Amino acid sequence: SSILLAEVPPRNGGVIKAFEAVDSKIRIKIVLSELIQLINAVRNSQAFINEPYTSELFDSEIYFFDILDLLYFSISEMPNTFQLIEVVEALLLLKKGLNMICCLIANFPESFHEICMSLITNGSNTEDESFHSANRVRVLRKLCQMNPNEALLIRGEAVELCRMPNLVVMLTLDHIKQCETVASTTPVIKGLKKNAPSTSGSNLSNSKADVVSFITGILLSNDDRVRNWFANYIKSSQRKSSSGSVSVFGNSFLEFRAVLLNRFKAVTEQVAALSESTSSTSSTESELILTEACIMLRLYCALRGAASIKYTDEETVAICRMIICRPRHGYIGVRFVSFGLCMILAFPQMVTACESESKVIDWIRWLVQEESYLGKVHY
Repeated sequence: SSILLAEVPPRNGGVIKAFEAVDSKIRIKIVLSELIQLINAVRNSQAFINEPYTSELFDSEIYFFDILDLLYFSISEMPNTFQLIEVVEALLLLKKGLNMICCLIANFPESFHEICMSLITNGSNTEDESFHSANRVRVLRKLCQMNPNEALLIRGEAVELCRMPNLVVMLTLDHIKQCETVASTTPVIKGLKKNAPSTSGSNLSNSKADVVSFITGILLSNDDRVRNWFANYIKSSQRKSSSGSVSVFGNSFLEFRAVLLNRFKAVTEQVAALSESTSSTSSTESELILTEACIMLRLYCALRGAASIKYTDEETVAICRMIICRPRHGYIGVRFVSFGLCMILAFPQMVTACESESKVIDWIRWLVQEESYLGKVHY
C-alpha cells in the first residue's frame, strides 16, 4: 500500500486528469491506490455506511471499463494481495459498485457462490436501509437475476443465516415473475386434446404453491430463531406501511401480499367450482386443489398468529369466501373444513367484519348437519 501510494504521480488537476495523462503502468497504480483507500475505509471506518463513498475515478462513466479491466488484471495476477471477496466488499461503498461487482463476478464465474455466501454472511439480519446494506441487497438480487439457477439456493442460505429478509422476499417475487414469463412465452403445441393440461400453466401453478409452502415453512418453523426473524420483518414492514414511510426498496412485502392474495383468490375459485360441480372430477385433481387451499389457510393463519399481521378488507373477504366452500366428503375435505373452522374460532372478529357473516353462519349450520358423516372420516 505505501509503495503504491508513494509511486502515484501528483494529482494537482484531479485524479481523472492524472489518469488521462499517464501510461498503463501508472494507471494501474492509480486505480490500486484508490482501491486500497476503499478497502481501508471498509476495515477501519463506518463513516460511509449511510452514504456512498465519493471517488472521482470510480464514479467516472468514461473510464468505467478501463477501471474494470485493471481491477480484473490485479485480482487475477495478485490474488493474495487483492482478494475478490475483499474487493467486492469495498466496491459496495460506491454508487457504481453494483455494476462493477456484477461485471467482475461475470469474469470469475467459479467464485459466484463463494461471493454470494460472503455477501450474505456479512449482511444485516434486519431490514437495514443504509446505503451500504441496501447496495448489498441490490447486488445479491442482481447476481441472482444473472444466474437464476442459483437464486433459490441463495434464498435458502439467507433464511438459514437469518440475513436480509428483504432479499428473501425479493428473490421469491423474482422467482414467481420468472415462472410467469416462461409460462407466457411457452408455445402452445398443436394437436393436444382440448382438456389436456398445459405444462407451462402447471409449472406456474406449482411455483406459486411452492412459494406459499416456503413462506409457511418459515413462519411455522420449529427453529425459533428463523421464525422470530421473519416475523419481526413482517411486523416492521406493516408498521412502515401504516405510517406511510417509504423504504428504499419500496414495500416488497406489500407487493408479496398482493401476489399471495391473487393466488388465494384463484385457489378459492377452484375450490368453489369443485364444490358446486356435478361432473366427475378426478380424485387426484380434487386432492391437489384442496391441499393447496389448506396450505393457503395455514399461511394466512400463520401470518396472523406468528407475525401479528392485520388482514386488509380484501383479504378478509377472500378468506371468508374460501372458508364457506363445501367440499366433497373425504379425508382432504375434512381437513379443509377443519382449517376453516379453526380460523373462525381463532379469529372470530374476522367473521363479524366480513360482509359474508350470514353465509358463514349457514356454513356452520351445514357443518353441524354433516357432523355425523364427517366424523366417520378418520385421519
